Amino acid sequence: MLQRIQSIFLALAAIVMIIIVFLPLWQKIDVEKSEIVTITALEITHIRYAGDGVAVDEILAEKNIMYVAALCLIAAGVAIFSIFQYGNRLRQIQFGALNSLIIGGTMFLVLYFCWNAEKTIVPAEKGAYLAAFYLFPVALILNSMANRFIRRDERLVRDSDRLR
Repeated sequence: MLQRIQSIFLALAAIVMIIIVFLPLWQKIDVEKSEIVTITALEITHIRYAGDGVAVDEILAEKNIMYVAALCLIAAGVAIFSIFQYGNRLRQIQFGALNSLIIGGTMFLVLYFCWNAEKTIVPAEKGAYLAAFYLFPVALILNSMANRFIRRDERLVRDSDRLR
């Protein structure tokens, strides 16, 4: 049934993974050289700003990482597909485990890009993880909560079958 609590958790996990695609993940600013390195789910950009700090003077580097966005959308799709597998709870549990692997792998891939981007400007200072980066653990928690409630339902059904 679609009105179960695990369906809500899975839908929220899918929404969170979609939001990650549109928000910045990490940023580092070098004030002295007027440079900014930004990582989103779509690309890594290294920009030098003009003296006024508003207009872009020069794009120093740009790397396309659309596969991070693709992994986020795949995780959202797996969560949505899992919602409609309510008739087979064991399959739902398997999709939940797969989704946890996809989300965790995507988070570690983003961490790898952040660690590499640290070296581009002012290596002594740390960059800032932005809002979208903190949504990965939220999605993992929502996915694990959904799996917990799916397992609880499966255990309840097995216990009721045993009593018959």
